[in-house]
Amino acid sequence: METIKYLYNTFFFIALCINFGCEKTEFPEINKEDNPITDIEGNIYGTVNIGNQRWTIDNLNVSHFRNGDPIPHAVSIAEWELAGKEGRPAWCYYNNDPNNASNYGKLYNWYTVNDPRGLEPEGWRTPSARDWSNLIDYLDGIDIAGKKLKSASGWDLNGNGDNSSKFNGLPGGGRLVNGEFANMHNAGIWWASTKNSAITSYAYNLNSSDSKVLKGIFDMATGLSVRTIYCPDCTNDTTSQLTLAEKLQKALDVTLETSTGVGVSAAVIMPDGETWVGTSGVSYGTTSITPDMMFAIGSAQKMFVGAAILQLSEEGKISLDDSLSEWLPPYPYVDSTIAIRQLLNHTSGLYNFVDYNEYWQAIFNEPTRIWTMEELFLTFNRAPLFPKGTGWHYSQTGYNMLRMVIEKITSSDIPEVNSNRFWIPLELNHSFTSKDGDLPQVFAHSWYDLNGDGSYEDFSSFPRTAFVSGIGGEIWATAEDLAKWARILFQEKKVLSQASIDQMLTFHSPCTGEEFICEGYGLGVVKFNPQLLNGHKAIGHSGNAPGYAAASMFFPDLEISIGFLDNTEEGEAIAAGIYNLLDVITSYLEK
Repeated sequence: METIKYLYNTFFFIALCINFGCEKTEFPEINKEDNPITDIEGNIYGTVNIGNQRWTIDNLNVSHFRNGDPIPHAVSIAEWELAGKEGRPAWCYYNNDPNNASNYGKLYNWYTVNDPRGLEPEGWRTPSARDWSNLIDYLDGIDIAGKKLKSASGWDLNGNGDNSSKFNGLPGGGRLVNGEFANMHNAGIWWASTKNSAITSYAYNLNSSDSKVLKGIFDMATGLSVRTIYCPDCTNDTTSQLTLAEKLQKALDVTLETSTGVGVSAAVIMPDGETWVGTSGVSYGTTSITPDMMFAIGSAQKMFVGAAILQLSEEGKISLDDSLSEWLPPYPYVDSTIAIRQLLNHTSGLYNFVDYNEYWQAIFNEPTRIWTMEELFLTFNRAPLFPKGTGWHYSQTGYNMLRMVIEKITSSDIPEVNSNRFWIPLELNHSFTSKDGDLPQVFAHSWYDLNGDGSYEDFSSFPRTAFVSGIGGEIWATAEDLAKWARILFQEKKVLSQASIDQMLTFHSPCTGEEFICEGYGLGVVKFNPQLLNGHKAIGHSGNAPGYAAASMFFPDLEISIGFLDNTEEGEAIAAGIYNLLDVITSYLEK
């Protein structure tokens, strides 16, 4: 579930930059008169080459789409809020003062940026997150690029830049979802074309307090500035004659191009069982991701824990209402009357040890150490967060205890349980459970920000022993197997009886602190917030592991399943990638 969890607020920013290795060149002395471009209204914009990109040096100031249609001008708070709620394009002047346009241009919600009628001048487009990352990298990283991008005047708090890039970033502020204006002279914020979810997108911020460039997640109803980047071929329609498979592949390629990911793998199983599998990007160097490469799936493996417990319940070997005391000895900070069901749906109140910094320090300081689940639990567990059954908190601790229960009942370790109950009988031939950090034969290299500088390093040679042994095993799978698992479990119903599925899909709500992602949590299953998925209902699970992110999802209204894998821990491509695949699939099914 963590993968699609991005803290977001209207002016909450996340710093992130990936090194893409642009070749350095000297900044040209270009001004508006040297290389002007014009929009449909005749407004003139200067341009500048920065690295291998060409940017406008003025914010867009146009009130018509490229086809001539007017963009609605939302002046009042009510007009602005209504446009946002209905997902319609809108623009305004900062403080509704036309005098601000000459310096700062207009403010646009993201629905304007994304409108197919085109906001930008012909041959130009709104930059993606990848474009912004390339720019930031060329200017030597997030910590100092802001100074080079900011204008040399106009910023409060002595926050002027040196404008050595000639980008001329001005502090034009923005308009909040509620219609209020904020941060002129303190912040300049520009949209990226890259979606984060059905209701949020990325934007990039310069502020007066420092020289950084910050990446943020914004509600699409926010009003921000827009810059454009040269793209001579981007207005050509190249998709109308493509097959479904080709459109899905293009959506996957675009997802990676507009995110900061390294490599992705995805699979879609359509209602009739037809399967599409696609990959994009690299495992490492010039080695491409291939469909048979396995990725670690992180907390998506909670579905397998839930399914195993429910199978054991069907076999009469355990009851969901059994207390822990019937299966495990007493432990510090653990109420022994906690029920198995409460561990499964995260209402036990148990502390989540992965939130504890000392746990991660121990894992990284001694990566080859072999931990037992009990040893790790005794070392890092802390006082409960609330009495059992009185709240909700996501807890890996509870799932460690469930795995201990499974091993006690079956007299088998977790790799053997998964193989005997799932891999072999369900023909999930490209799934694997690592016991002590051993790796599958064919896997995608993992990428992880080891030193906190915002850049990913190849993490695949780092031992996973301490991390894997302490949770009783780590599941690896291909995207196709994750899609197959979701279909077999929820649509074909070959894993559990209907009564057990009904138990599994009895959701606790709210998922306190996770409401943006989680509408409800069942027995190892997330009921995803439909707002993330363009209104579509979905059940399944997502997860992170060091260097990887994953999702396995079933969409009941569409009768499709999706598996999606990313070989970076942040998993930025997953939310946008699933959204982009859904766009293609729903258009196809409607026809």
